[in-house]
Amino acid sequence: MDDLRVSEEAGLLAVDRVAYRRVLRGVDGARRSPLTGQTLDETLSCYGGVEGELWPGWVGDWPFEDALLPMAHAARYTDYLDGLGPQVEILGVARGESASPEGWSLWGYDVAVVESPWSVFSVVLNELLFGALARLGAYRERLNERLLLRRREHAEELVERHLAAEREGADVEALGRPVVLAMYEPRAASMRASWPRVAMA
Repeated sequence: MDDLRVSEEAGLLAVDRVAYRRVLRGVDGARRSPLTGQTLDETLSCYGGVEGELWPGWVGDWPFEDALLPMAHAARYTDYLDGLGPQVEILGVARGESASPEGWSLWGYDVAVVESPWSVFSVVLNELLFGALARLGAYRERLNERLLLRRREHAEELVERHLAAEREGADVEALGRPVVLAMYEPRAASMRASWPRVAMA
């Protein structure tokens, strides 16, 4: 299957990082990031990007072309969204550049390749924090408390750094061209029940 493309439309992404941390903790949770010094488990406790256990408990085929649930269709899936446990983060994700939508706060920018609705590879998490791009020490100051890039231009630069490292034969994943994703969260926890009715476009 070809790599799935992130659509231009903003959408929702349900991420269970508690379950994801539980799995990785038994494998290499104590491994430390050369960039920040944090363990993988510590990193995942504050990381706010796209990687984790996606769409937990979803039953049946995924009806959309990428890993995002488009805002235009979200109202049809209110029962699923409302049934997710409190450990599941429901994030807003947008590819285009715009001001933070009303009721949402911009967390920062991730850089990622969407492999399937259930698998998104974060260049920030896997290569900048724990892989071949960790040698780029200048990026330490470009990350925020959610370990996302503060500025879009730094994320776009990281895309080019990843592609250059791939051409040079460095130990990076050759999964296709990564995309820059703006990550949003609701400004109030009480908004969670109204996710399908919050416009992000």
